[in-house]
Amino acid sequence: MLANLQAVLTRYVDSSLGYDEAGKVTADPATATAFQEIADARAEDSAQIACIEALGTHADSRGSPEARLHRWWIDVRDKISGRDTGAVLDECLRGESELLRTIKAALQDDPGVPAYRAALDTAQANVEATLARLHLLVLHASGLQDVATNKPQP
Repeated sequence: MLANLQAVLTRYVDSSLGYDEAGKVTADPATATAFQEIADARAEDSAQIACIEALGTHADSRGSPEARLHRWWIDVRDKISGRDTGAVLDECLRGESELLRTIKAALQDDPGVPAYRAALDTAQANVEATLARLHLLVLHASGLQDVATNKPQP
C-alpha cells in the first residue's frame, strides 16, 4: 500500500515539473498557458493529497527518475521537432495516462481510511478532466478546435 501512495505523491511532483517544462518548450501561447494552469493545479492538488503523507509516505521533490528522463525527452524531442506543440502534447498525454494508472493502482490498495479514498477519488477526477483538456488542446494544435471558445474551427 505505501509503495503505491509513494508513487502517487511522486507522480504529482513529476506532473507539476513536467507541465512547467512543457510550457517552456511549446510555441503556442494558448497551450503554454494551459500547461502553466495545469502545473499550478497540480501544486494545489498536492496539498489535498497531503493527508496521504500522514500514513507514512512523502513525495520526492525531484520527482521520479523515469519522469526526469521523460522531461529530458520532451526537451530533446522539442529540439528535433522545432517546437512542435503536437509532439509536446503527445508526451503530456503519455505522462497523464501514467499518473492516472498510478492513482488507480493506489485506489486498489484502499486501506479503508476515508480521507485517503476521498483524496484519491478527487485526484482521479482531476486527472481525467486534464486528459479531456489535453485532447481538446490536441484538436486546437491540429487546427480543428478553438481552445478559447471550445468550438470547432470554421
